Amino acid sequence: YNVIRNNVFHNEGSMTAPNPPCPNDPDSNGLYGNRNVQLYDGYNSDGVFNLFEGNRLGHAGRSPDDDGAYNLSLTSPKNIVRYNSFFNAAHGGIYFKLGYLSYGNSNRVYNNTVYYNGQNEGDGYITRYGMIFGASSPTSFTKGNVIKNNIVYDNYSGDFVGRGGGSCLPC
Repeated sequence: YNVIRNNVFHNEGSMTAPNPPCPNDPDSNGLYGNRNVQLYDGYNSDGVFNLFEGNRLGHAGRSPDDDGAYNLSLTSPKNIVRYNSFFNAAHGGIYFKLGYLSYGNSNRVYNNTVYYNGQNEGDGYITRYGMIFGASSPTSFTKGNVIKNNIVYDNYSGDFVGRGGGSCLPC
């Protein structure tokens, strides 16, 4: 039951390589970043019923553990995401995650602009889309999300994809 409104989030590469260095490539500037925001539940229903509105999220950079680089990672259900801008993430704009303790189901996502994600990061990532719908298997995708009236354009690999079982399935 949180309201997150009218903020600017940037997390481009600004961290030096850890010691020992990780096997993942840094951002194009040679440094590491991470995802901008993750709404997370973890089975206890603490991360639900949030309003995420009027925010600008940009430049989510590659993380040292390669678990991030999305502008918004929706890993909990029953949130409202509206009137935001998501741009220039290394991975994708919005990731509806389904996996270990993560259920990006039954969210309402509308009137957002999702653009220019994955454009500057070489060929290391395959999930460089505007909106990515996660899966725990190739047939078990996030469900119950309502996505309306968004502008999604100029993302490196395309605008929408369903990803599961180690492969990308175009929507």
